[in-house]
Amino acid sequence: MPDPLNYSKWDNIELSDDEDVEVHPNVDKQSFIRWRQQAIHRERQEREMKIQNLTKTVPIQKELLQEIDKLRDMLSRKDASGFMALVGKLQAHGQQREDTQKRTTTDDSSGNTPPAELTIEDMMAGLVLNIQSQVKPEDVQEGRVISIFEEQLGSHRQRLADQQAQAEKELEKLEKEKRQKLSADDLCRPGFDKTSVNKVNKLPKPATQVDKDSGKKATTTVKSVEVLNSDTLAKQKSADSLSEPSPPVLPMEEIIKGFAECKDIPQSIAYISRYPDIVDEAISDEILVRAFEKQMAGDSRSSLQCVHQGLILQYCARLGHDGVSLFFTRYHRDPRAKAMFEGEVKAMHQRIQERSKVLLEERKNNPQPEDIESIQLQCDDPDAQMDLDLPSEDPTTPEAQERLTLFRTLPDHFQEALKVGTVTKVNESLAKLTGAEAERVLETCNEGGFFSLAGEKIVSPDDE
Repeated sequence: MPDPLNYSKWDNIELSDDEDVEVHPNVDKQSFIRWRQQAIHRERQEREMKIQNLTKTVPIQKELLQEIDKLRDMLSRKDASGFMALVGKLQAHGQQREDTQKRTTTDDSSGNTPPAELTIEDMMAGLVLNIQSQVKPEDVQEGRVISIFEEQLGSHRQRLADQQAQAEKELEKLEKEKRQKLSADDLCRPGFDKTSVNKVNKLPKPATQVDKDSGKKATTTVKSVEVLNSDTLAKQKSADSLSEPSPPVLPMEEIIKGFAECKDIPQSIAYISRYPDIVDEAISDEILVRAFEKQMAGDSRSSLQCVHQGLILQYCARLGHDGVSLFFTRYHRDPRAKAMFEGEVKAMHQRIQERSKVLLEERKNNPQPEDIESIQLQCDDPDAQMDLDLPSEDPTTPEAQERLTLFRTLPDHFQEALKVGTVTKVNESLAKLTGAEAERVLETCNEGGFFSLAGEKIVSPDDE
């Protein structure tokens, strides 16, 4: 006779037979079944949370018992110096942690920062501080500090040992209950996981873009394939191109310029989503160079805008593969991160302003050779007196007043040179001016008729 089938392995499955459920006539049967199902799931979740907490708590309690036993062993060996040194160390650690908590609470006004997880050293420091608070001044005078510590440590150890034994029993009970009833979490395991990642298409470089390293233009190789019935294929391609227009390919220079001109964060996010290849520190440096150039040109607002956009790319690039998502998430959700970023933008723009001011001042005081191109007068006798017709300081006619006004528009050192009246002095004054300024001065003199030199010749460095 064959052995009967053994169905005992299914005893732990918790079945829900809707037909066998009997409820009060005033209670909806479907609602009752749903409530029962919710209660079962809630009990499972609560049991799982308790198991996780106890699994973490029991080892910590065992380690705490070992640390307390070390202190009690020092007291039993009458090692008062070593015991007090260890107690002092734990007291200092506990005081330091309390100070850190106070600073964190003061700095975080929102109160959203979760408390840091306690370590074994933190717990021992708290225990020592608790016992220390029970020591009175008269106990110190009478020398009963060691005995108080010994008594309190023994009491704490007993309570902790009882809690640890109770936690182990509770953990064993919960795990037994968990094994009694099987669930889908116990029977099923994930077979495999699959993750699909969309590959970002890189920006195609335009055919006419110049390679910065070689200085040569990039060339595109076109491969043509001869096919049969080419007319039909051409019509099909034409129809596809009409139905799906391809976006225009912009040069990288235009793309960088467009991002530098983005006015707000949403516009920047949309631009990076469209051109993800601009998230690069090299492009960030290029935009910061633009900020410096704008500041040198006197456009402080555009300079600040370029600094803001350049630092966005710098942060996103330095935060790694998912830097764009991390940066903008922290920027929107964490006010401290946003304030730190805006502060760095202002600080960098301030440095650019200060550096630009220094360079402009140096350029003004020490012009480069190409900036001091001057115009000189030449004649046979450099020391000869010039035929001057300077305006009177007390004009009597409107024409004379107009000539005096025109004369006063000349640089002061050139006015003094004209009053001396020699070619050498005038050339010394012209040497202090750039080519464009010298031309303007001579045009003013010609318009006002202030001097004329027989046989004079105007010479610029290009003519020499």
